[in-house]
Amino acid sequence: MDYKSNELLKAHLEKNPMKWDEFIKKGHKEGTRVRLSFNYFCSNPDDAEMLRSFFITDTDFDVEISKKNEFWSLAGNTLDTDISLDLLNSWVEWMVKAGFKYQCVFDNWEFIEEK
Repeated sequence: MDYKSNELLKAHLEKNPMKWDEFIKKGHKEGTRVRLSFNYFCSNPDDAEMLRSFFITDTDFDVEISKKNEFWSLAGNTLDTDISLDLLNSWVEWMVKAGFKYQCVFDNWEFIEEK
């Protein structure tokens, strides 16, 4: 990974414990099955499409591309998975690397709260 991807990964990994603590405070625990939403920004539609194709081929994620101002956004959701902070950190690292492979920036993720 290069400097930019390392800095992005570091920033995301610093946020994960805070998001995890909020999740736990809502009554969840390690091993809870949960879906995650995520978002990337890409500078052009071709890069967004290559990342989308990767996710469709290699994962079970639902993903969509849309135009947001001068950028292209790829948003998606995972299926239910058993979650822990360690698994979350590994997933975020993988997501950052996947984005950089296709010149897209992993922007954010959230827990999807079931109603």
